[in-house]
Amino acid sequence: MTIPAATPRADFDLQSAILGRLDRDRAFTAGDIGVLVQDTAVTPCGVVDTIAHRRAAVLVARSVPGVTTVIDELLIHLSVSSSAAVDGATTAIVARALSDDPRVPGEAIRVSAKDGTVVLSGTVRSDDQRAAARRAVERVRDVRVVDMRIELGPRSTAGDALDQSRTAWPEAGPASAASTARQPAETAVASLRRAHPGTAPHAVPMSARPGSERSWRRAD
Repeated sequence: MTIPAATPRADFDLQSAILGRLDRDRAFTAGDIGVLVQDTAVTPCGVVDTIAHRRAAVLVARSVPGVTTVIDELLIHLSVSSSAAVDGATTAIVARALSDDPRVPGEAIRVSAKDGTVVLSGTVRSDDQRAAARRAVERVRDVRVVDMRIELGPRSTAGDALDQSRTAWPEAGPASAASTARQPAETAVASLRRAHPGTAPHAVPMSARPGSERSWRRAD
C-alpha cells in the first residue's frame, strides 16, 4: 500500500496551525521560532531562551493533528559571550534554583558550568528528586546542555531509623526501659512514706489496673 505524499496545501495548513499555537503561548516571543513543514514532517528552528522552552516548542508541534515527525533544530540563546565570569554566574544561578526548589535536596548536589553546559553531580534518594533537579536547571537561561551525573543513594528504611535512634540514645535499651518503668512506683513509695511516717520501709505497691486507683498493703 502506497501512502500518498502530503500536498503543499496540507503542509501550509500544518505550518499555520503550529505557528498559531506558538504565538498564543506566552512563553515564546513572536518571531523567534520558525517552522518548516515538508510532507507532514515539521522542523522547528530559531532561538529560544531555555531548554524548557525548546522542549515546550517541540511538544506544541507534536500536538497538532496531522504531524508525523518533528525534527528539533532550535538553539538556546546565550545572553552574553562565554567567559569564566559567566560560567561562575551560571553556576551560582543554577545552585540557587536547586536550593529554591523544595523537591530538590540542593545541599546534596554539586554544580559546575562551562560554555552553557551544566554538570550536576552528587547523590539523591529517588528518581523523582533527580528529575526535579533536571527540570529546575532547564528553566535557567544560558543553559544549553544539562549533563546529569547524579547518582541514587540507598533508600532509608524503618530499620535504619531504629538504628539511628539507638545510636542517638544508646541508653534506650531494655534495662533502661525497666528503670524508667520503676520510677513512678518509687516516687509513689517516697510520697507515701512522707505522708505516713509510720509506714514500714518495706511497704510495697500492688499492681494497679488501668482506670483504678493504686492501693497499698503492708508486708508481714
